[in-house]
Amino acid sequence: MTVHLTNRALCLLLLVLGSSVALREPEGEECLKDVVFIVDVSESITVESFEVQKDFVKNITSELYMSEFNGSVIATLAFSRNVFGAGLLPFKNITILHEGIDGLPHEREGTHTHLALQRARDIITEQGRIGVEKLVVIISDGKSKFPERTIQEANAAKEEGISIVGVGVEDCPCASNIPELERITSPGKFYLIRSLQELSRLVSTIKAEICDGK
Repeated sequence: MTVHLTNRALCLLLLVLGSSVALREPEGEECLKDVVFIVDVSESITVESFEVQKDFVKNITSELYMSEFNGSVIATLAFSRNVFGAGLLPFKNITILHEGIDGLPHEREGTHTHLALQRARDIITEQGRIGVEKLVVIISDGKSKFPERTIQEANAAKEEGISIVGVGVEDCPCASNIPELERITSPGKFYLIRSLQELSRLVSTIKAEICDGK
């Protein structure tokens, strides 16, 4: 019997199989990292700011996709009271990756940063490739609901060999989050911007964190 798949069905099949494909040996010579992006969708994030965060991740992944050095696999999570997003996906189809980013919900209910870090750790532990560096990039404009639990999750991630890059927002009502974000990030990997609208200025910087300066 011959089974015919529509283009849409084929895309869904690739999405489902993405986590298992990600476990294969890396193909690129550089940019060899398993990367989890975490974007903030708490109540302080406007619709415009949410779109800016999604565009930021899409711009970075587009640049990686076009790089001859790329060997990364990517997951993107959105967090508020809950955490949303799929597991690690290789760059087999940039359209599917970007559709997943565009489909992230805008919950706007609290800043449960610890849950996002916990989910990122679970994804990397369950789906990460052996012998490949692990990186979490977290963007937030607010202090977490449970700071001690957030610090605990970040420390646990770093003890497991996961580097954490943090992007904090200075010009916002929740600027008190800056010391916390600095504390949860790895040394030398904290970036401060005045507003989320400045995120685009960090595309090359964060790409360099993934590609070791490439």
